[in-house]
Amino acid sequence: MLLTCAAVLVFFRRTNVDTRPWQTLIAPGLGFLGLAAVLIVLVQNLPLLMGESTTLGVAAGILLLATLLAGPVLARVRPEAAALTDSNLEA
Repeated sequence: MLLTCAAVLVFFRRTNVDTRPWQTLIAPGLGFLGLAAVLIVLVQNLPLLMGESTTLGVAAGILLLATLLAGPVLARVRPEAAALTDSNLEA
């Protein structure tokens, strides 16, 4: 969701589809800041959330990072899967 807020900000800055500041800058910016704060608190308290197991917390963090990095890698390895859109799923 954090990346989605960033994408909304970038999209509306690059295009002038909508120029209303609340919808294009303020609300997505506040959402980004709020989600970033939640992410920071979550990362700081990850071992606590994992039952005081530092090893399990680190493993969960590595799994999350590996999952985020796997998306672009899989998109390059399987471009036909990455090209699927709603328009060509209807058939």
